[in-house]
Amino acid sequence: MSEFREGDVQPENSKINIIIHNLVLVVYYGDTAEIQNRYVEHHPECRSGKETFPSLTLMFGRPKGTMMQFLSGRTVFVGGANYSSTLYLALVFRLRLEAFRREYMPNFPKEKLVFGHPKLENLVFTTTLPGAPFDIGKFAADTSDVKYNPTSFPGATIGLLNSDGDPLGTAVFFEEGKLNFMGCKSQEDAETGVTYLANKLLPYSCKSRGIVNEIVTVREKEYLEAIAAARARLNEKSANITTVIASDDAFKELFTDDLMEICLE
Repeated sequence: MSEFREGDVQPENSKINIIIHNLVLVVYYGDTAEIQNRYVEHHPECRSGKETFPSLTLMFGRPKGTMMQFLSGRTVFVGGANYSSTLYLALVFRLRLEAFRREYMPNFPKEKLVFGHPKLENLVFTTTLPGAPFDIGKFAADTSDVKYNPTSFPGATIGLLNSDGDPLGTAVFFEEGKLNFMGCKSQEDAETGVTYLANKLLPYSCKSRGIVNEIVTVREKEYLEAIAAARARLNEKSANITTVIASDDAFKELFTDDLMEICLE
């Protein structure tokens, strides 16, 4: 994994906008197994599997989110757009449980219901890095901990560590600058990881080569391999062709749209 260094973060100069797609928040509510079954009886909008996984499920509309509570009292909130709205849902449900206890289960010990410290388990977001497009093939070649196999997937993957050696998260990024980031434990970690990766990728920006439509997005080696494969396939399928294609340069001149259609049949 790549290690983050404090000097790599420049949030005041960053214009990167982070769009959160999913946030996973975990809260402990105490011993709720007994109250869960009664709560479901009075709230048909809840789904309960009783002994199954999870025990109680509830979907919220505004703000959006889904809650999954287990017999142990561990409660997971997913689908939130930000930390504040997800924490709000956690507080709302805790108040609902207390109101329910007072009205329907007054003998249920109040001490059994708690509100543990909310813990952010995962943050999934996307953003667009400045300086795109990037030569991620060269970046992967120069960076040992980057996983990149364009024949199976167009994106590259890298795991990032903070200055203490703890994981910041995993980033999947593409040559057009799109970035998917997951595994962060805080928004600060998210901003740190994005800024670090943006700084690392900047030297591999293709912008200095010319305008965007003049940039060849497929690396030259892969292009030559594709041409060689197409040439072999064409010679195999077209026995009546008498022209001997002696070199890649000569084949490039014949590599027209019509020829591509023949090769791709």
